[in-house]
Amino acid sequence: MKTIISVSFMLLLVVLSGCNVKPEKPSVHWTNIELKDINSGEIYKLSDYKGKKILFETFSVWCVNCKNQQDKIKELNDDGVENLVIVSLSSDPNEDEEAIKKYINENGYTWHYSIAPKELTEQLMQEFGFVILNAANTPIVLFCEDGSYSLLPDGLKGKEDLLNAVNSC
Repeated sequence: MKTIISVSFMLLLVVLSGCNVKPEKPSVHWTNIELKDINSGEIYKLSDYKGKKILFETFSVWCVNCKNQQDKIKELNDDGVENLVIVSLSSDPNEDEEAIKKYINENGYTWHYSIAPKELTEQLMQEFGFVILNAANTPIVLFCEDGSYSLLPDGLKGKEDLLNAVNSC
């Protein structure tokens, strides 16, 4: 009986000691991870656009909410909002460049589209939680010109909502 209690206690200590393990600090902050623009082949980082406002969203080509959100982003983009960069990041590991390029062309979207590298996906999850990868929630992170950023509320945001958010930076 003593052996069972001792082994159980040691297993409990092993499990509890693992609870205090903090994730490794990434070698590169997620805004400095290189992305490839699917349309142009250009390599860029979000940090390249320091001093500009950035609408950064995650999406999947199969997601109806994402398409509806991107149609609102397209309206905003078509209005030519000054000093605004738009980046759409595919968060579905099953999507490839060909599928995304077809989606972009069919819908007339003209901004940056990229596929999320694993390291970026992990860091986004650490910073924002699962919601950032839940395409159906239409997650958008807004960067202000001073480099600060915040996750906008979940759900479809209309053109006016997006414009108000961008102008509030």
